[in-house]
Amino acid sequence: MGPVRQPLQLDRDKLEASFRGRSVALLPKEFALLDFLCRHESRSFSREQLLDALWTMEAPVDRTVDDHIYRLRKKLALWETELGIETVRSVGYKFVYKKREASVNPLLGLPAFNEDMRGVAGTYLRYGRGDALLALYKKREMFGFDVDPGFGLLIRAMEGDVRFAVDPEAASLKDRAFLLLYLHQYVDPGSNRPFIEAALRDRTLPPVWQNELETMTIIHLLLEWEEYEEALLRLEDRISEARERGWEGLFPYYANLRLAYALHAEEDQDRRLALQQAEEELRKYPYRREEGQFLLLKGLFVYSSDPAGGQANMEQGVAVLGQSQFVLHLLHGLHTILEFARQRSWDGVRRRFEGDWQRLIRSIGLDEIQDEMRRQLGEYFDEEAVL
Repeated sequence: MGPVRQPLQLDRDKLEASFRGRSVALLPKEFALLDFLCRHESRSFSREQLLDALWTMEAPVDRTVDDHIYRLRKKLALWETELGIETVRSVGYKFVYKKREASVNPLLGLPAFNEDMRGVAGTYLRYGRGDALLALYKKREMFGFDVDPGFGLLIRAMEGDVRFAVDPEAASLKDRAFLLLYLHQYVDPGSNRPFIEAALRDRTLPPVWQNELETMTIIHLLLEWEEYEEALLRLEDRISEARERGWEGLFPYYANLRLAYALHAEEDQDRRLALQQAEEELRKYPYRREEGQFLLLKGLFVYSSDPAGGQANMEQGVAVLGQSQFVLHLLHGLHTILEFARQRSWDGVRRRFEGDWQRLIRSIGLDEIQDEMRRQLGEYFDEEAVL
């Protein structure tokens, strides 16, 4: 077995990059750019995506990115045989390690060890440690971690670029179908509903994602479709099942979903009780993703009586979701805020978060694949039959 590759170390306090015992000092924007590219290792980003991700409050130009890349390359030249920033023709840039020792890990063939590693991944998932889950996924061969193709697609989405969702080389259309449904819902919910209904009726998704759609995702969709009674019935069934089976990891998730229902249905007494219950669950199970979602929902609850406090909660929730690196949950969180703002004519909230939403969908490439997502969903679900 070849030597394990040592990653480039980034020290945020010192603004330094270190590798193989040597360090270089970086300017703040150089550090931010290198950190972003390293976190999305081997993923290509256009200049526009990098501008949206790192210069959000400024008015830079493409040349800004090129200048920073040039300076970074000079500083990383110490290790140019092992790592660097590559130019991707007609796209932009990506950070890569140039030397990787290929080897087959014998642990991949041990079911018990693989099950243990899946348990580790499940813990990272519950506690909202998207950064750790992504690191584990990238080094899965070294750790002996075998990943289900569909689950692997969701982990890839954490890298901050969802354009692979329409790439036939990433996975079969069947394996990508649930992710396409999920993403398409945020950019064109009207045309997505017939596809959702076809998936529920014909049950053509892979079993794990069919179950996810029928038991979890459907509740969010029913709330969005304003079918509150059906949403509550399904939610209560899921809560009862989780309690009976001792699925404690789902308790804070369902508590947040119960709060979301109460907010949608505008039942004041129910909202206060749901808020209290969600707080109690998070004290027992401090899962980061659920904390971010809770803060966001709390902000929506508070906003009517305390706009400044409510908006502060929303901003904090969005920040926590962003830090967790679960891009799809951040997408859902911002979508939730903007839907409430639209329904309740909260123009201040809409103005505050619309820019965040637009920057996010541009930075992850969601706006670029909207038409292709619809085309592929139409192909998979036989659009003529659906419509």
